[in-house]
Amino acid sequence: MAVFRCSAAVRAIEKRQRRRFQLGNVLLNLDMYERWGHGSDKKMEAELQKADRYASESVQLEKEIRQKCQKLTGPDRIRWAQAHQQLLQAYIDQLSTQADRAATEIYVAKEEIAAWQALARGEQDYVSQNVYYVHYDQQEYQAYFGPAD
Repeated sequence: MAVFRCSAAVRAIEKRQRRRFQLGNVLLNLDMYERWGHGSDKKMEAELQKADRYASESVQLEKEIRQKCQKLTGPDRIRWAQAHQQLLQAYIDQLSTQADRAATEIYVAKEEIAAWQALARGEQDYVSQNVYYVHYDQQEYQAYFGPAD
């Protein structure tokens, strides 16, 4: 059996977070398609018809995540926040080595670090994650939170 760095309660939240992140990516792609590619792809047209359902699922997941976050206390909450801070810092470090340093991505990641720090201090119960600019190393993410289902 695999050993993960965060508790089962945190992994349950992250499972929902992963799905919400996926939905966010789908909705972003559909938005771009609707703006610039409308009518040019039958598969995307079919997906576009599901956009409202995806958005509703995302809203419901956020409610569930917020409820679970409010119940998360002590070491679990701190460890969860630290895991995300470490993942974000690794992302920043990786971007910082690139010749065309991604200033926007780094800025957004630093903002998320600040939000996770506030969560660890108990100042907020939820961190909204950016689906466009921030991308974790998946191997490291899975070491903290387990594999995607």
